[in-house]
Amino acid sequence: MSVLCDWEIKALCEAGMIEGYSDDLINPASLDVRLGGHLMIEVADTKDFVNVDISHRTEKNPYRLMPGEFCLAETEEIFTSLTHLALSSSLNQAEPGRGMRICLQAGSILDLAFPKALD
Repeated sequence: MSVLCDWEIKALCEAGMIEGYSDDLINPASLDVRLGGHLMIEVADTKDFVNVDISHRTEKNPYRLMPGEFCLAETEEIFTSLTHLALSSSLNQAEPGRGMRICLQAGSILDLAFPKALD
């Protein structure tokens, strides 16, 4: 397996691999994605999830995910036509010097089968 470089990622994006991408999200060997406006929060001791709209949240009025809570999140970008690629993902806080450091590896937890599934 090889890692794609920026111009290869850009070519795939322009060919329709990702809807809603922006050139400023392309890095030397990766593509940043933006958190969408909805979360699904797991309800403790059940198999249920609660849909949470975070589209109106701001830095001054954030949604706080509590310790031990699990959530599914959507991205603003929609990935399509990925039958020939393997993806790896990680969640990194945009400003790591502020607040708690977040870095979760979730390479096997990407589900690209249901576009806009959280709507």
